[in-house]
Amino acid sequence: MAITYSIDAALGRLHMIVGAEFTTEEVISAMRGIIDNPALPDGFTAISDHTRVQRPVSSSQVVELVALMEQHGHRFAGVRWAIVSTRPASYGMMRVLAARAQLALGMSVAVFFDVPRAEEWLNGRAESPHAAEAARG
Repeated sequence: MAITYSIDAALGRLHMIVGAEFTTEEVISAMRGIIDNPALPDGFTAISDHTRVQRPVSSSQVVELVALMEQHGHRFAGVRWAIVSTRPASYGMMRVLAARAQLALGMSVAVFFDVPRAEEWLNGRAESPHAAEAARG
C-alpha cells in the first residue's frame, strides 16, 4: 500500500508512512480510514514520514486533501501535525499543504527534514521551524 498508518493510543499519536508512489485515490482512501478510525482520539498529534516519496503531491491533490479534511473539521481541531520530507520539491509542497491546513482548519502543521526534530516539536520541546516566517507575517 502506498500509505500506511498506525495509532499509538497511549501517546494519542498517528504515525503515517507515505510510499514512493501514490495516487490521489490512495491518499483520500488513507485519510478516510484515519478519519473513521475510532481509536484516534480528539486532539491527536500526527507525524507523517514522506522521506520515501519520489514525486511530490500536486497542487490539486493538496486542494482535494484539505477539502476532505474540512468536511471532517471536528476530527482535526487542535491537531499538531509534523511532516518529514527530505526532497526539496516534496518539502515545498508539504509547506503548501501546511499553510492551507492551518488556514482552513486552524491546525498547527510544520514540515521538517528529520524525524527527531519533528518529534521534539510534537512533544513541545522545540519551536516550529517556520516560527520566524510566521513572526514576519
